[in-house]
Amino acid sequence: MAAATANAVNTVTGYLKSIEPLNGTNYPSWYKDVQVAIAVCEYDLALRQDKPAEPADPNGDRTAIEKWERSDRMANMIIKNMITPAICGAIPDKDQDGNDLSAKAYLAKVEENFKNSSKTYASTLIMKMLTSQYDGQSGIREHIMNMCDMANKLKTLDMAISDGFLVHFIMTSLPVQYSAFKISYNTQKATWSMAELISYCVEEEESSRQHKRKFKGHKSKAVSHKKTSNERLCKFCKSPKHEQKDCHGFKEWLKN
Repeated sequence: MAAATANAVNTVTGYLKSIEPLNGTNYPSWYKDVQVAIAVCEYDLALRQDKPAEPADPNGDRTAIEKWERSDRMANMIIKNMITPAICGAIPDKDQDGNDLSAKAYLAKVEENFKNSSKTYASTLIMKMLTSQYDGQSGIREHIMNMCDMANKLKTLDMAISDGFLVHFIMTSLPVQYSAFKISYNTQKATWSMAELISYCVEEEESSRQHKRKFKGHKSKAVSHKKTSNERLCKFCKSPKHEQKDCHGFKEWLKN
């Protein structure tokens, strides 16, 4: 029993450590992650329900209240532990009367502070998507996945982009070397899925790399052949048919 409890605690602790703290630019993903974390830890009661009323009888059962208070206290700790100290210190955690805010109220304060910044962040993501260009170095799969990641972040801001538009954005971000590939896509009636797009783009990139390697190989052989020929040129009469030591003109020159 003790071992199972320890494993559960380690699992929860590991999960909490994997979440990026709120830093000012990651509010949408942070908000979702912190709610999932509280639910995983089973302290989301205070986020789902208001605090139960005190029993009329002073000696009445306070079990429900104590359960809610524990949930609220632990949820508050989780939320504040997932915020960088600078931001945490700037968000008030008490009401006008000096009472501690509940976890639900504190989370609302965080949302109030970052709602406008979320709009700015969304605008930045959209502009980044519109201007993104594949550099041909990082790998086309990574480029596409990065574009998909930006689209998913916009989705958390209620600005979802359809797969069709996302495929269009990605195609326009490819360099001129993919012109024939783009034409092939535009002439097809069917719209590719994201999985198909990745597969076709990776195949096209690998084909292009193989072609470049073959071209470099032929060029290297031609240079090598030319070098060999130049090495056999007679330095005296420049004839490619013999070396200087066998040159009749050179021998006559030596005699003279």
